[in-house]
Amino acid sequence: MSLPVHESQDASRALGAIATASLKAELAQLQAEIAAFVSMLPERTSTLTRRLEAFAALRERAKLYWSVLAITVTDLDRQLDEMSARVEGMIDQKAA
Repeated sequence: MSLPVHESQDASRALGAIATASLKAELAQLQAEIAAFVSMLPERTSTLTRRLEAFAALRERAKLYWSVLAITVTDLDRQLDEMSARVEGMIDQKAA
């Protein structure tokens, strides 16, 4: 069974707001994890690598939402770039 989808500006705005809130919540969770890693670097590099994968997945979902719902993901992209650079630095630190 599928639900009917009615395309309208109001529906697009509502879905865009929901998608944006979801992306921001996930980004906040990832930021909290990275902040914890700064104070205590994880033992395994794979933990950090999984965070990079989570960043990539979040970025792809944001791009999908952007293309479908025309939400703005520029700030999210910038934050993910910064967090990715931080995690890559942690991985380099573990390798040293």
